[in-house]
Amino acid sequence: MPPHRVAGAGHRAGDEDLEIHLHLPGSSPPSAIGRSAPVRYARADGFHAGGARAMFRDRLERPEAGLTVLLLPRFSNLCLAAVIEPLRAANECAGRRHYRWTVASPDGGHVASSSGVRIAVDRPLAEVETGGVLIVLASYDYRRAGSPSLRAVLRHHARHGTVLGGLDTGAWLLAEAGLLDGYRATIHREELPVFAERFPRVRVVEDRYVIDRDRVTAGGATAALDLVLAEIRRVHGPLLASEVATLFLYAAELPADQPQAAMPAHLLGRLDPRLARAAALMQRHLEAPLPVAAIARRLGLGERSLERLFRRHLETTPRAYYRELRLAHARGLLLESPLPVAEVALRAGFENPAAFARSFRRRYGLAPRQLRRR
Repeated sequence: MPPHRVAGAGHRAGDEDLEIHLHLPGSSPPSAIGRSAPVRYARADGFHAGGARAMFRDRLERPEAGLTVLLLPRFSNLCLAAVIEPLRAANECAGRRHYRWTVASPDGGHVASSSGVRIAVDRPLAEVETGGVLIVLASYDYRRAGSPSLRAVLRHHARHGTVLGGLDTGAWLLAEAGLLDGYRATIHREELPVFAERFPRVRVVEDRYVIDRDRVTAGGATAALDLVLAEIRRVHGPLLASEVATLFLYAAELPADQPQAAMPAHLLGRLDPRLARAAALMQRHLEAPLPVAAIARRLGLGERSLERLFRRHLETTPRAYYRELRLAHARGLLLESPLPVAEVALRAGFENPAAFARSFRRRYGLAPRQLRRR
């Protein structure tokens, strides 16, 4: 498959390609994480500091700097589009080039996304100018992407005034370089517990996206889209932001401090607010699951009423929904952490590893250890 090029700011397909820079790394996974008390996330206070957002805005629109996206192997195409396409649309709707961007890779070579699409980048990371905005985009296999050379370049950018960002699991690579110590930051929700344990100096929050001084992190594609739309609105007003959102038929923009969830609370809330509250309780108690009766009591319902609610709107039971959340959490830990299978079972609320293995096989068609070997 020939590599794809990403059309640049303010250009339509077939026009001169614009600039985008992405980068690839490779490192060994961190040492195994020992069992500890349940993770406590930092409070979501004060991240809307005007100085932080002004710095991000200033760098994003600076003509000589702009935005560089560093692509790592198996990045998400959707995440890349969520950052670049709103900027392209803003330029087009405004009739002028407010934003410019480039894409880079560690060595300047093509980068394959998680779906196998190969992207041709503009330059290697070593040629990216300092002083702009550099977003590290990683999704899968992100631990293998880290390397001493990547960490050295990221630290160089930090010393020279570049605003650094991590999208999807890109925050892990910033933290690995020590560049999120003392900062509030987020990461994709499946990695939040391990991220918080691995990097205790980072103020990990469950927010969709965070801007803290000269650091920007977002948990995934729609969070990145919300981030970019919010910045367009803040700088150029609600009319331009609305035009951009309308182009993508997007009407579900959420605030930065909306907690990440398996199914966003606003979607469940549209069905019934009590569903959203029940799902939030389950999500907060994956390692020590609450009895369904206790969840019902907290909602002021009887257990049978809660079951009818789930069957009516989700065509499942509260127990089955809860088990699905726990197994999905376990799958993420198996794929992205070095934790032993027995430890993964405990963190997903299964005290018996054999029962966990049976449930996992029923859900995913293979044993936990087989998943890791694939």
